[in-house]
Amino acid sequence: VYRVRRIGDESKTVYVAKRLREDRKELKILQALGTVERRCENIIHLVDTIESSVGKCIVLPKLKCVGNELSLGSEGGALRGRYIDLSRDLARGMTFLHDRNIAHLDVKPNNLVYTSEYRLQIIDFDTSVFVESEDEEMEGYIGSEGYMAPEIERWKGEVSYSPIKADRFSCGSVFKDFADVHDGDDEGLRSFAFRLRMADPCQRPQLREWCEPASLSEDGGNDSEGETLVSETEESKVQMISEIVENPRKRRQDDMSISTVAVGNLVY
Repeated sequence: VYRVRRIGDESKTVYVAKRLREDRKELKILQALGTVERRCENIIHLVDTIESSVGKCIVLPKLKCVGNELSLGSEGGALRGRYIDLSRDLARGMTFLHDRNIAHLDVKPNNLVYTSEYRLQIIDFDTSVFVESEDEEMEGYIGSEGYMAPEIERWKGEVSYSPIKADRFSCGSVFKDFADVHDGDDEGLRSFAFRLRMADPCQRPQLREWCEPASLSEDGGNDSEGETLVSETEESKVQMISEIVENPRKRRQDDMSISTVAVGNLVY
């Protein structure tokens, strides 16, 4: 990861340039998410792509890491008193991904950042995958110690598991971290974290349950479900990119396809 500035930008805004892996999966997923009609504010926004001496890079906003604040322990750092709101941001972002059949597979505090308005955003889609549904299963040892679902960690990824349900466990572990440093009423966060961390993946609730406070849900004010519904246009665009990601043999054709949804190149 490198710090970069845009040439001629008088604001001197600092961005980060992240070198892509050979399969360029993260770029393709971010481009897929960029095609939706209503962009989710809890997912990192792709600014641009650039060629560099180390290879092709994606350019992203430079934001502060949630994990750094959590590492301060009971003080909670600069985010003290904000962890309930951040947990709901994470639930909204993950619901957005899951509704579009994308599993992150490495949810942890160090893959979460926050804006100057204290809005949480999810980053790092290197290990993310497209699935047909939450019941689709795969194999592979993916994730980070302390946040990896037990069905992955116990069998070293050699037994199939649901990526979506594994994400729920990881979010539960993050929510537990948030509850540990939150000062005051946690509004049921610790209890919900416990449910997400159930050993049986089928017992883990959908994250949309935590998108809004219970009072809003009871009053009919929770429209998160409506916001995350995928239109036919969005679904076709996301499906196109998912085929690109999952079929690297077609890379030459893929590059032509994704150019129709890629952001314009900027000068750095």
